[in-house]
Amino acid sequence: MISHFEPTIYPLYYGWFFTSAAACNECPSRDGLHLSKEMEQIIQQYYAFYLSMLEVPYVRQRLTSMCYLDPNIDRDHLAKFWLSAVSPSFGEPSGSITHVSRPHCTAFFSNFGRATGAIEYTNRSAVREGLLGLVQSICLEGLFITKRTVGLKVKLSGDEQMNLWGGLDDEPVDGYAPDEPRPKGSRAHITLALAPGISPVETGFDALRIADSELLSRPDVTHVELTEGIIREILVSTSSEESIFYYQFNTPQSVPLLYSAFY
Repeated sequence: MISHFEPTIYPLYYGWFFTSAAACNECPSRDGLHLSKEMEQIIQQYYAFYLSMLEVPYVRQRLTSMCYLDPNIDRDHLAKFWLSAVSPSFGEPSGSITHVSRPHCTAFFSNFGRATGAIEYTNRSAVREGLLGLVQSICLEGLFITKRTVGLKVKLSGDEQMNLWGGLDDEPVDGYAPDEPRPKGSRAHITLALAPGISPVETGFDALRIADSELLSRPDVTHVELTEGIIREILVSTSSEESIFYYQFNTPQSVPLLYSAFY
């Protein structure tokens, strides 16, 4: 039994994690696969979606322009510009990113208890109960590529997930802050890959850029139809030529993720 007088050890962050082999040796999925193997296959599937986006000449041309790359670069070389930030690897493993993490959606960045609201978040009953062992089906709406990041847009739903969410949805982005609060969970995302020198925190800002464009009803620049959905070119702002390419799936995908904490 843990004494009430023992100090609380706060994690770096809380979130929903792709499960590891060690965590699920006894947890086969519906089709008999272990969840860890299933997660590897999911990462490979999203990498295939990523390559299909880069296969589109217009998308490739716009991204090479924004990233100041050779305009004649082919798909496979362009794909290597963004370095895998996760394990299992998103494409080829990266030797340049030293802090590779298991794919996850951060629910709250605690910074070892130093972040504003860390104690209050830790004391939520939903958090305390969730840390005892909770797997939830998390909805993935689409894959996005910017000059900074490659990530998955997450759609949280229901009280069980919202009660675990503590992300900073209303942080200003590019100097813009909405007059009204953004919908809860607007920042929810999973980082997959990063451009050289870019921090994973930027993926959350890119997710907010997509949310702001939709909240402001800003028209997309163009649409490209693919097998699993539509690639939307979203302007970051009306005063910028920078775009986000967002592969919005026809049918959002649901994956089982484990709520836990990273220390």
